[in-house]
Amino acid sequence: MAVRYHKVKFFESKKLVKRKKNILQLLSSKNTAPEVAEDLRKELQQVHLDLDYIKFFPKGEKYLALFPRVPSTDPKHTDKLKRLRKLASERKIEELAQVDPQLLDDDADMKNVADDSFFSL
Repeated sequence: MAVRYHKVKFFESKKLVKRKKNILQLLSSKNTAPEVAEDLRKELQQVHLDLDYIKFFPKGEKYLALFPRVPSTDPKHTDKLKRLRKLASERKIEELAQVDPQLLDDDADMKNVADDSFFSL
């Protein structure tokens, strides 16, 4: 099933990467108002979540597009999309834990820095 939805996922990721680039440009501009900047940060966070949804989507499930041609207002569809987003985030956590368990431990980096002689005074 993963190969079946490759094209859709590819185009959706391209849209999101382009949107991310635009948001970062707007955030880096000096004349962005603080209220607008906060909204842009929230939107950037949502773009990151959407990219994770695409990258870590469960392989055995039918892919639900983030940008469908006709948006659905059906509660079943939104519930299924929420469930699939949760599965994708769980899969991301599992893969990160397999790569490096310290990535999940926020204090591990600070402990490593404290023990490192380079950072000692």
